[in-house]
Amino acid sequence: MAESYWNTDYWHSMDRSKGKEDTININPSQIGISHGIGDPLQGLKGNIFVGASQVELGFMGQGKGFRGQPTGWTPESVSAPEREAIRQLAKINEVKLSTHATPNVAISGIGEQGFSEEKKEQAIHEIKRAIDFAADTAGGGLVVLHAQEFPRSIIEHFKEEKFEQYPTEEQKAILPLVDSKTGQLINLRRDITVAEPVIDEKTGEPLRDEEGRIRVETKTFDDYEKKFKQLSDEERKKYDNHIGKYFYAQHEKRSIEQAEGQAEYYDEKVRALEKERNIRREIIENFEKVMSEAKNKEAAKSFIITSLQERGIFPHPSRQPEDFEEALKDPLKYFKQEFKEAERSLQGWREGVISARRQGHQIREQIERIKPIEEYGIKQSAEGIARAAMHGYDIEKSRGLEKPITLVPENWSPEVYGSHPQELKQLVQESRKAMTEKLVKEKHIERAKAKQLAQERIKATFDIGHMNMWRKYFQGTDQEFKTWMDNQVKDLLKNNIIGHVHLTDNFGYNDEHLTPGEGTAPIKEFLQRLETEGYKGEIMAEPGGQPEGKLFQSMTGAWGLSNYPMYRVDGMSRSWSDIEHSYFGRTEGPRFVVGDFAPSKDWTLWSEVPLE
Repeated sequence: MAESYWNTDYWHSMDRSKGKEDTININPSQIGISHGIGDPLQGLKGNIFVGASQVELGFMGQGKGFRGQPTGWTPESVSAPEREAIRQLAKINEVKLSTHATPNVAISGIGEQGFSEEKKEQAIHEIKRAIDFAADTAGGGLVVLHAQEFPRSIIEHFKEEKFEQYPTEEQKAILPLVDSKTGQLINLRRDITVAEPVIDEKTGEPLRDEEGRIRVETKTFDDYEKKFKQLSDEERKKYDNHIGKYFYAQHEKRSIEQAEGQAEYYDEKVRALEKERNIRREIIENFEKVMSEAKNKEAAKSFIITSLQERGIFPHPSRQPEDFEEALKDPLKYFKQEFKEAERSLQGWREGVISARRQGHQIREQIERIKPIEEYGIKQSAEGIARAAMHGYDIEKSRGLEKPITLVPENWSPEVYGSHPQELKQLVQESRKAMTEKLVKEKHIERAKAKQLAQERIKATFDIGHMNMWRKYFQGTDQEFKTWMDNQVKDLLKNNIIGHVHLTDNFGYNDEHLTPGEGTAPIKEFLQRLETEGYKGEIMAEPGGQPEGKLFQSMTGAWGLSNYPMYRVDGMSRSWSDIEHSYFGRTEGPRFVVGDFAPSKDWTLWSEVPLE
């Protein structure tokens, strides 16, 4: 019975042909298209006209919007009446909407100098207004944000997976650290060298050369890494099990030693000056007492001066002869002047001691505050995503939205954290934990329920085109790359991480947004994996690399990868490209066209219905 059905001359538009082993049975109705540049209302209209049942409305602008430029639109550029028009248009046409926040912010707050609370807050505001837009136009739903959290070395983390950013990365890779108090970045390079004194292993004292100078030798990062590996597990924990922090601590110990040595030197001067100042104070006090009690003032003055000369105190060795002559005239004035100078000098040297001590103390404190960028950055990102998700939860509950607002961070460029599937997984899981805690503490929700709510409201967007950009750093074969990617996607799906999908294509270097199937991204294998694992969520084709006026091809190209024909009117199988590039199933151009497609409107059908 089934066999005769498939061999008929007519199929319904959503019927499938008999599949091969490599066919993809994902229904085209599951595949939509995104509109990320320009007026979202006009974009929605255009995409409805090409048959989209799911549309993602996105924004490229940030801060104050500018409608005069396609990339200047922000959620706040869309007025309340326009939002209502979008909502009604989607509802009438049964189009499911999702929202894409600007891709030009990192919710971790990372900047050129490090992590900034101000930048983080700005990023959260961008996500919040995308959430507000989603609530107004889609009644909730998915809100996409780029996971571009912070830089990190590729080879340091993914060498075993055969990834390398450049041939000398292992020798020159940057290991970013963060001051957890200030957020300042400290970028260590693996090719750094440090001059260190040569230490006698028996005495622990620096060795000297033939001329009596302390010998120094050049140490490399590798030398420190060897020492680090020899440490016990307990000792390595002191450095967060991170070679970068260990190297930084060892290097900064030299600065501590220098500061402390300087402090000791200054302190010796302080003690000497204190002694000298006290002597001058004693002389002044005695001089005033003797002179006040003496009947013969000149004799008493002469006696004091002589006794001070015998003790080597008067005149001061640094004084010039002419100063001595002046001192003889008025010794008390002379000693008071010396006392003031000693006080001033003493104050300066004391400040030197304090400054050196403070420097050493601050370096010790900073060593304690230093964290690997992953440890600090993930916490910042997760907290930011959780805060944004809580904003969505509050709107959802206060307005009684028909569906939950779900944040879906998207993997982006390989050079930043969040792009590797396991990083994306970690980001989602940590964000869920952070939101769970907020729901428990702020909303007093029972923990099990809070955990469930967080899992529903924080998932991930997996962009196969972005994932394909890892190809340029892969040191294996194309087949190995496909296998690696398939295993990663399988893991994300099994752990309930992926809640949204973007389809774009490229040749493995940059995010060109080619039509699916026109590059080297393993889209077919990816869709097969989604099907095998039972993925039922949205799949958005993202245009950008299509000919002018044909952005819709990103969606029809994605449709063409599935095993669903559009129609069949004869005994031959038809493909999506047959429809897109033909006229009523014919590959040649039409002999005449009337209606809206005609160059002239001098003659049209009486009903004015266009001939299509």
